[in-house]
Amino acid sequence: MAYSHVARAAYWELRDAGTGLLHRPRIETVLACDNGDAIREAVIAGLGVTVLPAFIACDALRAGALQALFRDVERDPVHLYAVYPSKRNLHPTTAAFVSFVIERFSRDAWADEPAPPPAPAAPRRRSTRG
Repeated sequence: MAYSHVARAAYWELRDAGTGLLHRPRIETVLACDNGDAIREAVIAGLGVTVLPAFIACDALRAGALQALFRDVERDPVHLYAVYPSKRNLHPTTAAFVSFVIERFSRDAWADEPAPPPAPAAPRRRSTRG
């Protein structure tokens, strides 16, 4: 499974965290989607494997709904840029948003967050028919 906005590749690029060696295992995309949460749910449903950003996968990993593969490799980082005209006269809302993005998407910010409690199960209705 893969993001639909990423060029369709026939392989993943995974770098060995210890040696820096680049691995390119071949993949076959069976589902392409532009939403990481939807891809995560498809994997949980058993439709395949994927590469997900940690901030999308972390709660499902903690809950045991997903299993991490290739723990000794990592993807090259994806950079996120906040672009605005100048810090001078920066609107407080913009400054707060930039601070939020920096905090939310830094590795340490999401890694130590506790997983949210599971949603309560809906009560099952019993049939009164015989």
